[in-house]
Amino acid sequence: MTERIIRYFGRRQDVDKVLSEIGLDEICTIESGADLDNKIYLPDTLDDEEYFDLCDRLEEGLYAEQDKSIAEVLAEFLTENDLILSSAESCTGGMVASHIIDVPGASKFFHEGVVTYSNQSKMERLSVDAKTLAKYGAVSAEVAKEMAYGLLNQHIDVAVSTTGIAGPTGETMANVYKPVGLVYVGIAFRTSDPIALKFNFRGDRNAIRACAANAALFYTYKYLRDNL
Repeated sequence: MTERIIRYFGRRQDVDKVLSEIGLDEICTIESGADLDNKIYLPDTLDDEEYFDLCDRLEEGLYAEQDKSIAEVLAEFLTENDLILSSAESCTGGMVASHIIDVPGASKFFHEGVVTYSNQSKMERLSVDAKTLAKYGAVSAEVAKEMAYGLLNQHIDVAVSTTGIAGPTGETMANVYKPVGLVYVGIAFRTSDPIALKFNFRGDRNAIRACAANAALFYTYKYLRDNL
């Protein structure tokens, strides 16, 4: 047997807890970073019952039962289902698109990535409504949904957006204080209403942006996997 590797998106402490609960914490090792992406090394001695129990307990964030990145897994799903993705980014500044383009053959499943950092660019490039920005602020579920939806066209099947506050300080938008680490990810699919997911990430500016980029990729994959 060869060493098994599984990949998990989420907090390191959640993986540690699961491994401890089933008595695998002393024989499994975890490689993780500030971006919430975890690589879990499983020993050759792990039997199938233990393996399936572990995967079942980690199901919410488990995205690969082999050593593949979130972008690679999403790319495979898009390719297998003949889907074209685009991204609209604010706080991540192109990191989502960069991860996707790291995958060879990305032109087959990725149409474009746009960075719409200012409110003006969100309105001009993505048709985000000025009233939505004024009422809710740029960092909001409503704007995240409009950003993603604004990318859809006859060439694009699914779109993902990011908008958030990476720091170093929080901001007051639409008379509401929004803390460092607050991020919204919007996902729009051609046949469904757009959705938005809210996150509160920790760390410095780079860590928050890295978490947001991986969250955008992971939850786009999860959304498509669960709904197609």
